[in-house]
Formats: sequence, C-alpha cells, structure tokens
Amino acid sequence: EWVVRINPDVMVFDESRLTLAMAGLFGPSPGRYEGVFASCRRNKPCYGRGCEHGLIQTDVLAVRPDVVPRDAFACWNSSVPRSDPECGFARSGAESHAEEQATRAFRPIV
Repeated sequence: EWVVRINPDVMVFDESRLTLAMAGLFGPSPGRYEGVFASCRRNKPCYGRGCEHGLIQTDVLAVRPDVVPRDAFACWNSSVPRSDPECGFARSGAESHAEEQATRAFRPIV
C-alpha cells in the first residue's frame, strides 16, 4: 500500500520511474522501498539511507503509510517553540514550509 502525493499543478508524463521504484525495481539498491522522494538540493542528491543534507521535494512523493509515525507532522503549527527537541529542525518558531515539514517527518525512513 502506498500514498502518492502530487500537487495539482504537476503533470506526470511518464510515471515509469516512480512505479518501478515503488515496486523496488529501480534505484541504486533495488529492494523494498518505504518512500520515493526527490531532493530540492540538486547539487547534493541523496542516495541510500541516512541522508542528512537533503530537503525533500513535496510536489511529488510516494510513501508507505505504515512506516510514517502518527505524529510525523506534529510541528506544523506556528505555536510550536523552536526549543522543542522534536521540532528543532525548524528555522523559525515552526517549520516554515512544506519541504522542511516533509524532511523532518520522513527523516526516519530516508
């Protein structure tokens, strides 16, 4: 089971790379993937687990919902203080945009 998120202004002309990755047949290490993401930082792409420098592009992504913690997006609210250790990734009082939210939320599976 997968959740695929696509912005309404995005057109997918060829979904083959996404569907192959979801099937575990595409990428640097074929196997079972828990998420398929693109990095906003093209000069520093992420390959494999443990990427610390990437910023997840949220226009198109796919993730297995069973691996996402229930509170994965708990830091979305601007009332969350920066000193909160769970939300410390944020640049300001809270995560300032969707890419920061997604990167923090999906960090355990990237």
